Amino acid sequence: MFNLIDILVTPSLETNNSNSSLTRNAATRDFWCARPEHLAAVPVDVWRNLTQPAGQQCRVRAAPYEHLTLDGFFEYFRSVPPNATTDGHLGCEAYEYDDTVFGHTLVAEFGLVCDRGHLMSIVEMCFLAGAALGSVGSGWISDQFGRRHTLMGFALIQGLTGKQGNTLS
Repeated sequence: MFNLIDILVTPSLETNNSNSSLTRNAATRDFWCARPEHLAAVPVDVWRNLTQPAGQQCRVRAAPYEHLTLDGFFEYFRSVPPNATTDGHLGCEAYEYDDTVFGHTLVAEFGLVCDRGHLMSIVEMCFLAGAALGSVGSGWISDQFGRRHTLMGFALIQGLTGKQGNTLS
């Protein structure tokens, strides 16, 4: 019986580790206003230093970005004083994220920053509600069918859905 448990549980632990999935998928990460496509060659640190006010990740200095070329970008910001007033700032249309630590997460996928940051609490609430309902439901199912059958069934379902989720992504 141990071999069957090892076969069923090991893939589910590798693919669907729910204990750390919320932490990993919803991790707080560094972000900044996205560069326009035609200015993607501007290094990120230069973009952030020239366009974003200190401590305001959700705003970008107002500039005619759609009309600036790569060379024109640097010329424009050389001519504008670095301490321009906050009246010259706009909200970001899109964001870029630091992927060096966590890679792709829920925060990046759904843009849960700035004006959408409050939605992160809804994600956490759904995760915890699912865990609570799952524990109550699995207790009732194990009373009906026994702990061994319930554990094997849930491990099989988790392993299959975890493997399928990995093939879809």
